Amino acid sequence: MPHKAKMYVKKDEADEDFRTKIQIAFEDIIEPLGVPDGVELMIVFDSWWFSSHFITDCHELDYHVTCQLKSDKLVVPDDGTALQVTDYVKKFNTDDYEITRIEVRGKKKRYLTVERIVKLDKIGDVKLIISKRRRDTDPRYYISTNINLTGAEILSIYEDRWNIETAHREANQKLGFKDYQLRSKKAIERFIQLVFSIWTGLLILELNNPDESRKPKTIGEMVDEIRAEGLVELVKNILEYFNLPIPDGGLLHLIREMGIKT
Repeated sequence: MPHKAKMYVKKDEADEDFRTKIQIAFEDIIEPLGVPDGVELMIVFDSWWFSSHFITDCHELDYHVTCQLKSDKLVVPDDGTALQVTDYVKKFNTDDYEITRIEVRGKKKRYLTVERIVKLDKIGDVKLIISKRRRDTDPRYYISTNINLTGAEILSIYEDRWNIETAHREANQKLGFKDYQLRSKKAIERFIQLVFSIWTGLLILELNNPDESRKPKTIGEMVDEIRAEGLVELVKNILEYFNLPIPDGGLLHLIREMGIKT
């Protein structure tokens, strides 16, 4: 669920209270969280957000972090020699990679992985996952501050982050997120909150009405379904107003004949 979505203002356009995106994420979202006792919170982000200071701040709140690691970051394996992660990968041959299978968003995925505990500067011990989709593809690198997690668990946690990209795409395509024609910062932020309030409402509706006979619907599919239902009601009212019969095949058939996706 998009949380506290707001417009980001660049430093050269902001006032004296400018904060970086990482500062905003920590101070406005992570730090104020009220986590119930017994709940283990995992902060997940992609490589753009990687910052040793950010990670240690999260760790000081007793939150673990799982994230993607850029290829130029230094890791320190057991022998104590600091290496860029790309050079560290060269130490492993084909036989060192193990098959790791996970299931995410209803799909089964297979990876070739190496997992090791290494040290990161200013962070300490982390579980490093070197992951490939196939033997001839370039690896990707992931870390977790929870070194007790398996490679499959870390990859599954990181894969869940993809829902953020889904939210952006479907908000753009289905909820008009990129279609606003507003100029003031306040108006834009109101529009952002409106779009993601609708997103959240649809998501809660789907979660509260599960149908085990089918896979969960995407927000885009739900929006299309609601639009189709609204269009059916509109056509039905028009037909009733003019005392016209419902066409053969029903209203949905008529709407599809008009080239409208339902």
